[in-house]
Amino acid sequence: MDTKSQWIDYLPRALREEGVLRSGDDLEEIRLRVGRPMELLYDKKSQVGVVPVTEEMITELLNYLSDYSLYRLGASLKRGYITIPGGHRIGVVGHMNEKGEIYQFGGVNIRLAGRKVSGVSTLAQLLVGKKQCHHTFIVAPPGVGKTTLLRNLIRELSGTKKVVVVDERGEIGGSYHGIPQIDLGPRTDVLDNCKKPFGIEMVLRSMSPEVIAVDELGNKEDFEAIHRAMQCGVMILGTIHGSSWEEFLQKPHFEELQREGMIQRVIFLEKKESGEREYALYDDKQELLQCGYLESVW
Repeated sequence: MDTKSQWIDYLPRALREEGVLRSGDDLEEIRLRVGRPMELLYDKKSQVGVVPVTEEMITELLNYLSDYSLYRLGASLKRGYITIPGGHRIGVVGHMNEKGEIYQFGGVNIRLAGRKVSGVSTLAQLLVGKKQCHHTFIVAPPGVGKTTLLRNLIRELSGTKKVVVVDERGEIGGSYHGIPQIDLGPRTDVLDNCKKPFGIEMVLRSMSPEVIAVDELGNKEDFEAIHRAMQCGVMILGTIHGSSWEEFLQKPHFEELQREGMIQRVIFLEKKESGEREYALYDDKQELLQCGYLESVW
């Protein structure tokens, strides 16, 4: 089964037979909420089914995922998501007990992985200097496509550079049993399910990376770790929430990086009402180097 359709077999039978599903390349999410019809979210539109989702349907889906042994999903459910073959991620919500386990399920979100975008090659070329790559941060609000762009840049850079991904939440490589399910390029290694600070220190010692890629930079420890990697001559390629230069530079822990010249490239990503993703690449002097649109392709 190809990675674009692996998720279909995990859906409850009643929803598979409903007739609204189509595994188009632009399908991004499938949301199941108890008491409401299934919602399909495409790149530029959404579609709602007819049949209301029931608790039994959610249980059916989880039974498929666990081969009818729900206890096998215990550790994954504590994280709030399950990764399936193909790198697709299934997030769950509901009622959580005192042990941090969700045991009454109210909703499921299936996020489909593997989407590629065109127009990344020329963008990636501007991240590579004469001696080494430029430290680069991808900045955008949630849900715009930071991680998708990150994956595609990793894939491009991996053609000539040794890239190591520290994939704390498994969203970049979509690893299943330790094996990345998403194509990240020929020279990319992935450390999965590991806190970023610890993982960065580990791969610096053991993997001789030229590029370290991380997702969702946030706390002090994250920035201390990438700072040490930068001082070792390793390019950092990471994502962070934001929508403007002002918001980006006001983030905690960025002042020192800016003062030391470690913020060398910044890519701002915006999703237009039409669904198109527009990017703008700036250098360390906040001068625009390139802008354009990214189109989804397979």
